[in-house]
Amino acid sequence: GETFDQQMAFYLPGKETLVSAFNFDNKKKFDLPLRRADLGLGSGEYIINDFLTGKPIGKIAKGQDSFSFNVPAADAIMVKLVPANQ
Repeated sequence: GETFDQQMAFYLPGKETLVSAFNFDNKKKFDLPLRRADLGLGSGEYIINDFLTGKPIGKIAKGQDSFSFNVPAADAIMVKLVPANQ
């Protein structure tokens, strides 16, 4: 719509899982909670890489069941979750 308040996320599972989150709201941040099981991730450690630069921006610890991303107002994120042993 034309209200500029939509917040949405997508993921593509695979050997390296891709996650994207879009925040079209001009005032509120978008808190995106995720669960390892919902994304089909194994129990090992994962490195969170920025999709465009390939640089690491975080990690998911071994056994950590949930994690989250915070998307600022009027912004988006795209990341790749890569198994640390790769």
